[in-house]
Amino acid sequence: MHGGNIYDEKIAYDFSVNVNPLGVLPEVRQAMEEALQDVSCYPQVESKNLRRELAQTLGVREDCLLLGNGASELFAAVFHALHPKKILLPVPGFSGYTWAARMTETEICRYPMKPEKGFTLDEEILDDLTPEIEMLVLANPNNPTGKYIDAGLLVQILNRCEELGIYVLLDECFMELSDAPKEHSLKKEYGKWKHLLIAGAFTKSFAIPGVRLGYLLGGDAEWIKKISYQLPEWNVSLIAQRAGSACIKKWDSLTQVRAYIKSERRKISIGLKQLEIEVWDSDANFLLIRTDLPLYEKLLERGILIRDCSDYPGLKRGYYRIAVKKTEENRMLLQEIACIIEEKEKNDE
Repeated sequence: MHGGNIYDEKIAYDFSVNVNPLGVLPEVRQAMEEALQDVSCYPQVESKNLRRELAQTLGVREDCLLLGNGASELFAAVFHALHPKKILLPVPGFSGYTWAARMTETEICRYPMKPEKGFTLDEEILDDLTPEIEMLVLANPNNPTGKYIDAGLLVQILNRCEELGIYVLLDECFMELSDAPKEHSLKKEYGKWKHLLIAGAFTKSFAIPGVRLGYLLGGDAEWIKKISYQLPEWNVSLIAQRAGSACIKKWDSLTQVRAYIKSERRKISIGLKQLEIEVWDSDANFLLIRTDLPLYEKLLERGILIRDCSDYPGLKRGYYRIAVKKTEENRMLLQEIACIIEEKEKNDE
């Protein structure tokens, strides 16, 4: 189960999907509308223009970069190209990695992150990186917790994997909406580790999940080329290519978005704690919470969708993920939760 399932229920507010809360930029929307005039044409093969623009923005080599129909398509391409027999997944974590692994019947080993440690990685994971593991999949910041991996530990992990020839698929799809991407992203250092693959997405940063646009960065151009052979010739639509170019021109706008998210996230966290709901600290644009209230069902009755995290390995009933949205929407959510609590207290009297 993923967030964003607004098609089966009548939803007025969707807090289940973690995208830029300020929405689609007018310039990006205009670029997509103008692209409709050219939909009788094929998109550019290999998205060469967009790849060049993105490489310049990220400060990386073009031949080390690959564009995809969302990061999910690229995850699948990685598994098909590398075909690892056994992978290690820290949990709780995004279900898309498991989905991709099942495509190649890859054996999945799970590394449980502990709630008392905030569901964050610790040095014990180094012991699980054995020669039998062929790929490690990490998310930074993690989904659903929103926490960064400790920078020093991440370097230790990468060095260990490099020694053993273990590929590392590092998902940075939420990095651009996190508090300090310059300090925590490894995109600038992608060439230090031959076995490192970094995934990113326009989807989250520019609020265009329906368009589908992601990218993959690797330190070994030959492996990137091999992965590209697992993709169709025209895997990125013309509309997505034009949208991506418009997003790149507005890349600096994300600085303001990050400040907005940090401020709103703090307000939501304080409000939830005042309602005696357990909240985990986050560095990203969403929060992991826990409560005994049937919060998913009660909010759904009010046309509000949040992410029920009970299907995440390592979590259970009562864990939910809430996206940071605009001020008035966040305030409304807190008010509705307060009403749910008040109704329960009246019924319990």
